[in-house]
Amino acid sequence: MTDFHGFSKAAPGKAGAGWLCLHLTLFAAHANQVRMDAPPGSGFYGSDMAALPNGNIVVTDPEYDAPGPVSNVGAAYLYDGRTLELISVLTGTRAGDSVGVSITVLKNGNYLIGSPGWANGGKAKAAGALTWGSAVTGVSGRVSPDNSLVGTAAADRAGSGLIYPLSNGNAVACSPEAGNGDGIKTGAVTWINGGTGTTGPLSAANSLVGSTAYDSIGNYVTVLPTDDYVVITPLWDSGTAENAGAVTLGRGRTGVRGLISASNSLTGSAANDGVGSGGVTSLGNGNFLVSSPYWNNGAAAAAGAMTWCGGLTGTAGSVTPSNSLVGTRSNDRLGRPWATDTVGGITVLTNGNYLVLAPSWDNGPVTDAGAVVRGDGKTGITGTVSADNALVGGSQYDHVGTGACALANGNYVVISPGWSNGDEASAGAVTWCDGAAGKTGMVTAENSLVGLREDMVGGSGQIWEQSSGVAALSNGNYVVISPLWNGRRGRETFGAVTWGDGNAGVSGLVSTENSLVGSVGGDSVGSQGVAALANGNYVVCSPNWSGSPEYNRTLRGAVTWGSGITGVAGRVSHENSLVGRRRGDHVGWGRVTALSNGHYVVGSPEYQNQGIPESGAATWGNGFSGTAGEVSESNSLVGGHYRDEIGDTVRIKALKGVWRLLPALF
Repeated sequence: MTDFHGFSKAAPGKAGAGWLCLHLTLFAAHANQVRMDAPPGSGFYGSDMAALPNGNIVVTDPEYDAPGPVSNVGAAYLYDGRTLELISVLTGTRAGDSVGVSITVLKNGNYLIGSPGWANGGKAKAAGALTWGSAVTGVSGRVSPDNSLVGTAAADRAGSGLIYPLSNGNAVACSPEAGNGDGIKTGAVTWINGGTGTTGPLSAANSLVGSTAYDSIGNYVTVLPTDDYVVITPLWDSGTAENAGAVTLGRGRTGVRGLISASNSLTGSAANDGVGSGGVTSLGNGNFLVSSPYWNNGAAAAAGAMTWCGGLTGTAGSVTPSNSLVGTRSNDRLGRPWATDTVGGITVLTNGNYLVLAPSWDNGPVTDAGAVVRGDGKTGITGTVSADNALVGGSQYDHVGTGACALANGNYVVISPGWSNGDEASAGAVTWCDGAAGKTGMVTAENSLVGLREDMVGGSGQIWEQSSGVAALSNGNYVVISPLWNGRRGRETFGAVTWGDGNAGVSGLVSTENSLVGSVGGDSVGSQGVAALANGNYVVCSPNWSGSPEYNRTLRGAVTWGSGITGVAGRVSHENSLVGRRRGDHVGWGRVTALSNGHYVVGSPEYQNQGIPESGAATWGNGFSGTAGEVSESNSLVGGHYRDEIGDTVRIKALKGVWRLLPALF
């Protein structure tokens, strides 16, 4: 391997006084440092460097001056990694070509040199070039259309966008500022042969391009697990329909070329359909989903559409209800990315199926009732959203499907913290669903875990480990976090955490019989989240827990272990939890770190050892039975000074059995 320790620019006048320091590790037990003098004319020798898999080294200098002198023509060098002998030199021709701005190493060991400032013939400033080099012989001579993919017009900047190396050794290069060969700035995406390179002027003959100015092709590309790739162009114009959008499938072994059209792409048909603007989601089986939240269903603006595309054929033609799942009313916005754990409103299940989340869907005249549709990952789902194919809300602002959580066994739960339980607004609901069959119809207290007024069941609060109010356990079960649950006591936030069976779910009202809950207002049980342990159990973090009325608002904090098979119910106490002993200890505020052996470490940076503020504590916890009682010097690693903040950060490093010593260390 080669480690690059630094470089130095050449002295003024570029007389080659610069040097490059390499740290070469040739064998496991032998390492040495080598100084490489910069060639004459060097300006920024070592601007970019890369070690190739075969050990050879690529070094660039975009400020290299050719003899004459011709300033900043740029150069890219390939060196033998063992002898440091020069193998090849690629340079520019004219002042300002600046060859060698970037290096991309391909998966087969070859490489690409990016030179966006290269001038094609001196008449097209910044036409740009992307040059392929062999890992063994490199590439020598001057950049030209004979050895490089090049732009043809000023500011084409060929290859200046992102480059995606494919696992098969090929690559996909983006040039969002390039023209289509006719001088129209449409952008382009080019498949690069990783074994020989792709050369010649950038055009529809070797690239996917648009036909209208500012189509901006090449701004967004998604690579699929199969090495095929998807080009997303939401600003593509379909004739006079501006920003209709298009999504095009390219093959990882052959690429895709030509003008974007309805014959080779999934497209919009109306202005501002923005097909693909919600992103592309891979289903892992080669198939993929296209999210188009602004697609217009006739007069229904931004009804939205979700299109399943087969990985072997893709989908071409206009988005319609016959090839997509679509909304029916304005602002249904199917395909909008609602939760942070979704792309384009999609949750992919562990069995390969998927969910479409549409919390703004209108159930007839009921606005923002929300809906969640399960789609088959092998065939997709089409048509319009309804109670016949979706789990839906029945009241205004139910927002069913605000979030969803995929379970390890292929099933899933739908999270709807805004759901109304009759006249009880924002009661919240979490609904278990079969991942193979899905669930349709209304959310009710009979098929869901629910709360009462403003309980917001499943509303995550300040969650640090999972972005939704549900934590999936490794055994297929799950835990619902409701830190705002008030136990029918107005706005008091007692908080509740409820275990659910991953094969059958849990339904009915949240209560002390089925949930771990707080004792006084402000306990907010679960407010810092739930840590899923490696053995299927879990740990609940409640740093604002006080414990009882006499300790009201003391914020001692509590961390509670729960069985992944049966859960834990009742009130949080020092008998079932690790707790603080002083006001403001906030036990668990530093989060819980799960260990690979099933145990865990609790961080409490605000713990007060002997009354010292924020001295902090880190406590080992038994992941198979839990650890209870007060945090102290006898069971924790604690700080001895003000603001030691022990436990603020816990990092785990595998050290061959050292984890077995953790109980003794603490």
